[in-house]
Amino acid sequence: MWQLSDAPKATVTYRPFSKAGGAPIDYNGVDGLDMKRFHIPQQWDRVMVNQDAYRRELEYLTQYAEDDWLGFSVVSGSVGTLLGRGASFREQLALLLRIVGDLYDAGARAGELTESTKDPFLPWPWDKVEVLTRITADVEQHSRLPDSGDICWFAVP
Repeated sequence: MWQLSDAPKATVTYRPFSKAGGAPIDYNGVDGLDMKRFHIPQQWDRVMVNQDAYRRELEYLTQYAEDDWLGFSVVSGSVGTLLGRGASFREQLALLLRIVGDLYDAGARAGELTESTKDPFLPWPWDKVEVLTRITADVEQHSRLPDSGDICWFAVP
């Protein structure tokens, strides 16, 4: 039997469906997270926005991430533009996560800015579900949409 580490095993699992409805993300032994499960309500998948406007915003954000480091203030601004005034925090978070997931699908990665001139952007080593899980936990902890410099940056490596 091979033992790669003495560290406790940590897992993050996404399931597209549960009996309660919606999709849960289960955590086990993830440092810094005090929760075991995050349940994504079904209605989060149905945040109503104009699809043409969403496509334009996503194209803009994807191009931004290809040209420069994309901060959360720009992404949060897109959420506000698409939802308008009066949207609940849950609706804003749902749309934020949808945008981040679509950015990931378009090749953008979440990561940290470094002081290195050779490698100024260090992408996180996680897959899409793990990135969305971490962002969700951080945003929920602060109960507001993040600004640039909060949580992470996005770039197309």
